[in-house]
Amino acid sequence: MYPQFAEVRVAFEFQDGGPRAPSPQSFSYFPAANGFFKYACPCHSCSGEFDLTGQVEELARKVGRAPRVRSLDLTCQGLRAEAADAHSNCPISVRVQLTALLHPI
Repeated sequence: MYPQFAEVRVAFEFQDGGPRAPSPQSFSYFPAANGFFKYACPCHSCSGEFDLTGQVEELARKVGRAPRVRSLDLTCQGLRAEAADAHSNCPISVRVQLTALLHPI
């Protein structure tokens, strides 16, 4: 989807307001990978996701040869299933680090 990139890295650091936050996650994508940047909330009972498609598109539009980096803070907008018929807002927040490296000249 973004042939100018040699690699796109996505790193997540989660918080949930408690002592046992979900483990950090990271992903690396190379030219043959699909350009799909939606990630499910790490809480197994949550309906939310983090869509980074727009942020990766912004990195692709930048000019210059330097690595393209973006950090952002997001909050899950999903609902957690507390019981069969009860849901609550998900408390997960995440610090995301996006890095896009260009092919060498």
